[in-house]
Amino acid sequence: MTFNVHNPRAETINMVAGNQTSISGPGAQVVLIENARRELDHVRQQLYQLDLHPRTFAAAEQEIDSMGEELASSRPNKPALARHLRRLTTLLQGAGALTAAGQALMAPLESLAHWLGMQF
Repeated sequence: MTFNVHNPRAETINMVAGNQTSISGPGAQVVLIENARRELDHVRQQLYQLDLHPRTFAAAEQEIDSMGEELASSRPNKPALARHLRRLTTLLQGAGALTAAGQALMAPLESLAHWLGMQF
């Protein structure tokens, strides 16, 4: 696929092959589904670095697994993904993990939230 832009005078030009959600406004970003999958992998990697209670770890891992299954489908259900992301962040926040992991965990969670059109 080739894109030719001969006179790019617009403020924003998005050229994408595949699924894209574009959100405008302060701090807006474009996240492709492949990037969302990658961000979820980063969240999973960070989960293994945290010292969580086994029940909290299992619940968080279940939410991540559910999100992974949804992101693997050809048409991910964004409301379902948003519910899993909310439950995951609530679990991690309650365990103090968001503070402990800092940006290493917050950055991919925020990216996923933006892709889903959520305020984070």
